[in-house]
Amino acid sequence: DLLDWSAGGMAGPGRTSAIGGTVLRSGGDKTLSQRTLDTGEAVTWLDSSTLYLDADAVWNNLAGTVFEVNANALIEGAGAVGSFTVGTFNNAGTLVQRAGVDTTEFGSGVVFNNSNLVTLEAGSLTLSGGGTHTGSFTGQAGTRLVLDGFLTQSFQAGSSIAMPDLTIAGAGANFVQGAAYNVS
Repeated sequence: DLLDWSAGGMAGPGRTSAIGGTVLRSGGDKTLSQRTLDTGEAVTWLDSSTLYLDADAVWNNLAGTVFEVNANALIEGAGAVGSFTVGTFNNAGTLVQRAGVDTTEFGSGVVFNNSNLVTLEAGSLTLSGGGTHTGSFTGQAGTRLVLDGFLTQSFQAGSSIAMPDLTIAGAGANFVQGAAYNVS
């Protein structure tokens, strides 16, 4: 079945499997708290709102799933950095920032891990909460990847960045042998 999420939250220990697709639409901010959400098939984010991943919440974008960001988006943890209640977004599918989007930010309260593909058609993607990457980041002309925040982005062997603009600030990034990046 389709998960059609307009506002409000999912809370409490456990797991929700939305393998029939997910739509994030206007209505207000959304909160995932203490819970794991597995998304399959397709995820479409339609509105400029905030998604909070709180109290160790985990969003798993499963292999084969395309997560489309179609509006400016903020994914943030409600807990403070260092509180150890940050959220995690695991991308094993494809995260696509569509044309017309200015910015998507995974804030300092969210660890972003990419094991497959992130691609930008427009705008910038900011990763502020640390993460480990074995997959690829690609961007069309005029796009930018920003690695910022207090926690390091760790690029493992086999990972790659092919972006026209790469900004590294804060704790920065760690590229291990076998990781590749190309800024053109």
